[in-house]
Amino acid sequence: MSLLHPGLLLGLGLSIIPILLHLLLRAKPKRLIFPALRLIQQNRRQNERRMRLRHFWLLLFRVLVIGLIALAFTRPTLPAANYALTRFEWVKIAVFASCGLGGYFGMLGWWKRSLLPRQQLLTRQSWLRGVIIGLTGFVLLLGVAWPYGHRVSAEIKDPAPNVAENLPVAAMFLFDTSPSMSYRQGNQSRLQSAQQIARDHLSRLPAGSKVAVATLHEASSSGAEEKEQVLSERFSAFSLDLQAARGRIDACEIKSGGLKLNDRLRSALLAQEADRRRLTAEQTSIPEEKRQDRYVREIYLFTDLARTAWREEGSRLLLDELARLKTLSVYLIDVGESNPMNVGITSLKPLRETVPAGSSVRVDLGLSATGQVKPEQTVEFFLSQDGKLVKRGQQTITAAPGIERRLTFEIPAVATSYLQGEFRLIGSDPLTMDDVGYFTIRTLPPLKLLIVAESEEVAFYWKSAMEYVSSAKITEFQVQFLRPSQLPGANLKTFDVIYLINVSSPAEALWTRLHDYVDGGG
Repeated sequence: MSLLHPGLLLGLGLSIIPILLHLLLRAKPKRLIFPALRLIQQNRRQNERRMRLRHFWLLLFRVLVIGLIALAFTRPTLPAANYALTRFEWVKIAVFASCGLGGYFGMLGWWKRSLLPRQQLLTRQSWLRGVIIGLTGFVLLLGVAWPYGHRVSAEIKDPAPNVAENLPVAAMFLFDTSPSMSYRQGNQSRLQSAQQIARDHLSRLPAGSKVAVATLHEASSSGAEEKEQVLSERFSAFSLDLQAARGRIDACEIKSGGLKLNDRLRSALLAQEADRRRLTAEQTSIPEEKRQDRYVREIYLFTDLARTAWREEGSRLLLDELARLKTLSVYLIDVGESNPMNVGITSLKPLRETVPAGSSVRVDLGLSATGQVKPEQTVEFFLSQDGKLVKRGQQTITAAPGIERRLTFEIPAVATSYLQGEFRLIGSDPLTMDDVGYFTIRTLPPLKLLIVAESEEVAFYWKSAMEYVSSAKITEFQVQFLRPSQLPGANLKTFDVIYLINVSSPAEALWTRLHDYVDGGG
């Protein structure tokens, strides 16, 4: 604390005047002759103590008043801090004072109901008043004064930056454009709600502000360092034209994939730091220790707080950057719905990704519900035929919030190259991006098998096994039998697999044909 007029502290010497008045004008008890009764003597001693106490408090009050007047004329100045009591501190004072008053009047009422003698009641009342005042003061000291002193001391040692309202802002608008932002509420998606908030705030920025706008889908580099450099360069493209920034806000759209919000936010922090270093480096006429950033640095993150947009592992780097760049303000704007309702396809997995034509494949489907949704849910299955989707079946299941239900579909492999289709949830909910699941399965023509043996009886069991697998629609086979002597004249390139079963003496020509077959990829 500093004083504007320290010489006026001599006025504190005037506080001796109340002391002199106290000594000269203090009232003296009148001496009266009374009978020597013990009760009257006790009353006399109590009255004397009460009078001395009143004189002491009057003396203290006079000294404090004169001292405060002298200090007021010196005009003391205090370091910048919030010296006003907070709402929580006022509540604590009220609670402690109420407890003290309640305890005092409660004990006093109990003693009065006990019909104690008046002299004993007055003695206990005086004792109780002192105890309650002392305890209440001690509790206020520990519960209010001590935390208040720590708070003010912390604000003096590490004051918050004093920012003028008209200072230009270097703002970064980072939009979560993951599919969950397509959730609609009030005829508006979460991304559209975020864009509206951003446009409103953009119009309130001070003159001279600059803005950068980015989403999760603007980097295409494969290397981590190169990708981070691309992100910083894109983020550093601040625009002083706020109308152009408004156009970039309107151009944000929802896409699948992209980076996680952790990486995007960290790149925004680094880009703000790089832009600040660049601007201070341009102030060549000012000593380096006196250079200042002329912008207030702010980052606005618009997201619905969906877990899928964040990466839980590796968040330490982001925390370290936030702790290091304390002059940067990061604002998280939650545009999500507090009570969402959704039914969606959470998993779609074919049992096999490649099947022979004419067989069938099983597809497992996972269905999850969130919030108060309709229990009965129907999933339709469509298969692409000649470029058109044809419905091939449907199943109904009872959905329950927080529980994944499983469905199984048996799909016939009728296509000759690729089997494509989709599963659709009947009905609508606020989030449509997970109401449809797509699949593509490769279908292969029947495998041509060549069995080489001395006789058909030797190859009978193997041939029968292959034919059974084919007839059961597990895998389609076309089986042909040849003797070793017939193999040199056959076109082996037409077969996918060649089996040699108990061929006793293969000729050199047979080995040559087989060698050429293997070299050709067979």
